[in-house]
Amino acid sequence: MSELPVIDVAPLLTEAPHSGKRAVADAIGAACRDSGFFPVGGELTSGRPDLKEGIYFGAEKPPGPLPLHGPNLFPAQVPELRDAVLEYLDRMTALAQSVMSGVALSLGLDEDYFRTGYTADPTILFRIFHYPPAPPDDAGTWGVGEHTDYGLLTLLLQDDNGGLQVRTPRGWIEAPPVRGTFVCNLKCSHG
Repeated sequence: MSELPVIDVAPLLTEAPHSGKRAVADAIGAACRDSGFFPVGGELTSGRPDLKEGIYFGAEKPPGPLPLHGPNLFPAQVPELRDAVLEYLDRMTALAQSVMSGVALSLGLDEDYFRTGYTADPTILFRIFHYPPAPPDDAGTWGVGEHTDYGLLTLLLQDDNGGLQVRTPRGWIEAPPVRGTFVCNLKCSHG
């Protein structure tokens, strides 16, 4: 495989029983077994500083002793940001649950297998990054170095700048931006 597969997950977003979900699930299963990726989107990586700026949001849960619980801290200067972010989180959570239903179907499981168990109350992180241009005198600078995302599923919306590469069992491949899609990274084992 020299490029990432593009999989239209629209059939997973419908309640219709025979809407092409099986074909989407088969394509997701093949992508998981092959590379774990498909398009659908002050830190260190490998001991080197990342060249990125970011802001993080999460699902708003009642405050408590657990990490990542409580309200987000939205900047007062942009009052409309709260509603926009929370709506986006809701939509992306629904998309992620639909992608996971495709994964479940690809494994021969009921499409609600993850939604009613593992992802019934998911940890949701929404991270917005800006990657400033690298200094011209430092060819070794990167936006983010080689890393593994944490969590079960990452949906990544890319801009038109590109630069993302995916490491597969056969080596590195480019993941160029495809308008109207997300890059989907699943935690799968290759075996």
